[in-house]
Amino acid sequence: MIRLHGKIHRIVANCRVGTNSMPLSENPNVLDEGGPVVDAPAQPLRVLLFSVIAIAAGVAFTGWIESGGRQAIPAYLQVRTVSVTAEQACRVERFHAVAGGLVTIGDALVELSDTRLQEDLSLAAARIEELNAELAQVERRASFELALQQSDLDERICQLQLQVTSYQRERFESELRRNLLADVLASHETALWDTGDPLMDSLLVAQKWPDAERMSTMMRMETASQTAELIASNVEICEERLKTLRSLRSSLADDVRAANGVEVTRTRLKQAQGEHERLAARQTRLQLCSPAVGQVGRYRARPGDQLQPGDPIVELLDDSQRYLIAEVPSRRIHEFTQGRTVWLLFPGDEKRQGRVAQVAPQTRPRDGEDDPVVEVEIEMAGRLWPQVPIGTRIDLVVDDKL
Repeated sequence: MIRLHGKIHRIVANCRVGTNSMPLSENPNVLDEGGPVVDAPAQPLRVLLFSVIAIAAGVAFTGWIESGGRQAIPAYLQVRTVSVTAEQACRVERFHAVAGGLVTIGDALVELSDTRLQEDLSLAAARIEELNAELAQVERRASFELALQQSDLDERICQLQLQVTSYQRERFESELRRNLLADVLASHETALWDTGDPLMDSLLVAQKWPDAERMSTMMRMETASQTAELIASNVEICEERLKTLRSLRSSLADDVRAANGVEVTRTRLKQAQGEHERLAARQTRLQLCSPAVGQVGRYRARPGDQLQPGDPIVELLDDSQRYLIAEVPSRRIHEFTQGRTVWLLFPGDEKRQGRVAQVAPQTRPRDGEDDPVVEVEIEMAGRLWPQVPIGTRIDLVVDDKL
């Protein structure tokens, strides 16, 4: 700085000496006749003006050299984006939101169509109607057969119950007869039993029984006892059959429905309904809604375009997540430490602040430049940034006194 100022002073001194030592014949301000100079006072002023300009230029150049040639670095406004893509093969019908419009979560964006899906939905609906009719038919047939078989089982149960009652009555009579004969044999006394039975009439005697009659009575008593036991066995068999018939009747409804294919038809109907619901869900996804709050960006498709799964349709710009990308020369990257606050000059000379959020780990060469650049991400800090279009150039200045 001192050497530069010295050079400037020497240049000014030489200018003064050269002006004063110029011969009169070569001085354009001196008349040929040797008369007085008309504008002689203008020479010192001109020299002084040139000197001031030279000093100012030298000071500015020196300051620029000392600051490492610092100047505003261009940065460009970016925004976080959410891409809306097609989830299946479809056709673009129309847009519900215009580019640049603001949307919130759930707002309709694009309406799509799928001809094949509509055909599948129609076939699924027809299949459901067919299975409903088939189910109604098999249920009616099952109900009719169930009524017939239940009536038959009820009749058989009733007959068995009557037979059990008859067996029990016979058993009671046989046991009573056996007991009566046992009492007669034990007491040798006559018994009064007016049933019209010749045996009973023959017992109405007062004298001692002959051995033949006693043996006959004992045999009849044994026969009555065996008859009672046989009838008891028949009663048990009938009761077991009654239990079986009652159990069969309790499960008869399910058996008849299964035999007529009611449950199978119900399962097929449920599967058809599930398929219809799945297709309807796909149809619902044909109405694409906004998954975020933001601004509608540029549409990548047009009405009438055929799309495949994964094809981009539109991008949503999340205005709440704006940031800048600056390409910083590598010789100045030491000024952009993470977390440092920098000044931003928006269009219209609006000043805002930003914060260094991320520095790229490697440089990127520039065409025609020896010094590569490093991408630096600047996030919002302080006051809200002005609303300017995405991609606008913003000047970035690293100066705490701005």
